[in-house]
Amino acid sequence: MDAYNLLVQSVELYPLKVRESEEAVKSAEAQLSQAEINLSRTQVKVPFNARIKTVNLEAGQYVNPGAVVMTLSDDSILEISVPLDAKQATQWLPFQKDNINIDSAWFPPLEPKECEILWTEDKENHKWKGLLNRIERYDEKTRTVYTVIRIEKENIFSITDDKIPLVQGMFCQVKIPGKVLSGVYRLPDTAVSFEGIVYTAENNRLKSVQVERLYIQGDEVIVSGLKAGTVVITTRLINPIENSLLEVQKLGDKEAVS
Repeated sequence: MDAYNLLVQSVELYPLKVRESEEAVKSAEAQLSQAEINLSRTQVKVPFNARIKTVNLEAGQYVNPGAVVMTLSDDSILEISVPLDAKQATQWLPFQKDNINIDSAWFPPLEPKECEILWTEDKENHKWKGLLNRIERYDEKTRTVYTVIRIEKENIFSITDDKIPLVQGMFCQVKIPGKVLSGVYRLPDTAVSFEGIVYTAENNRLKSVQVERLYIQGDEVIVSGLKAGTVVITTRLINPIENSLLEVQKLGDKEAVS
């Protein structure tokens, strides 16, 4: 009898459940109709001429609100992040002295100096112009300052005749104009030891002079701490003896030390 009564009760509830399901279907249809109306009135616009970089969805896929579905790129303005040694950057980067924000513990703005960008695959035939823009970040582990060079849309194409555009992913060399250094000398890297010692010829004797490395560019080093007219030995010496007797010979307008 108990089982029979439960079965009768269930049968009596079936019409109510059917009507409840029908109402749920009508509600879902109304929501679908409203979503279709909203979709017909909706347009997704990008405020720039976009290039699609990545797409993270497929046709028919259900997407939750807030999910990243694609990445768009604005190629009309490009930026190059150039890592620089922190000490060298603070010595010769052109900071604006009259525009310092005392409320922010960050680097001052940079002077918008024009920079030259060279494609490492073909430096002679592919060059672009950029502007020194800002300090992007500072890496305390490597003590590196990351400087941003911005390329506006009018400078995206190379200044050479072929007019090749600067494309994301290209390996480039950037020439940044800095402060003018005075009292410095450009030496081959073989002339400066790892400890910053330069060997000179003074009164036909070998003398070691401590210098400061200011900048390294390729196989050359810009140093300070030398006097004008000093004869520098450019050959790397191994275990030299201080005050060794030297013989200085004239070779045209240069001097050779032996």
